[in-house]
Order: sequence, then C-alpha cells, then structure tokens
Amino acid sequence: MSEASASTATSKGFDPVEWAARGYPTRAIWALVCACIGLFITPFAVAGLVIGVPALRRIERENARGRGIALAAIILSGIDLLMALVFVTFVLVAS
Repeated sequence: MSEASASTATSKGFDPVEWAARGYPTRAIWALVCACIGLFITPFAVAGLVIGVPALRRIERENARGRGIALAAIILSGIDLLMALVFVTFVLVAS
C-alpha cells in the first residue's frame, strides 16, 4: 500500500493515534472520547471530567495545542452528567 493511500484510509474516520502524532495531547483526546461514550454510559462522563480538567491545566501551563479538545471534553462531560441528573430526577418524581 502506498503512503498516499494509507493516509487516505486513516483520514476517513477518527483515529486518536493519528491526532496524537499531529501534536495534540493524548489526555485531551481520550477525555473527548470518554465524554462521547458518556452520552450513553454515565461513568465515562465522569472519566471525561477526571481526564479533561488536568489535561486542560497542563495544556495551559505548557502553552500547548489541544485547548479546544480539552474544553469540548469538559463541556460535553458536564452536559452528560446534567442529562443523567435530570433523567434520575424525573424517574424518582414519576415513581
């Protein structure tokens, strides 16, 4: 497989390894992945926050790339947890 076709094959989907190779912080990427999974499985939203907040602090301290990715992970994790709280509240009120 040629180098051009290999890069085309990996650019069709999200590849965390490729993003890390571009210079984005791995912790921020994994925080975003956890936040996305957290839409369906709530403990992953907590993991997204636990990984995302230190990643953001490190990015700001080192003036590195990936601030938007870390912020997106933190915001999405917060929305995930808020949705879970609303769901549990409605279930408790309904019963």
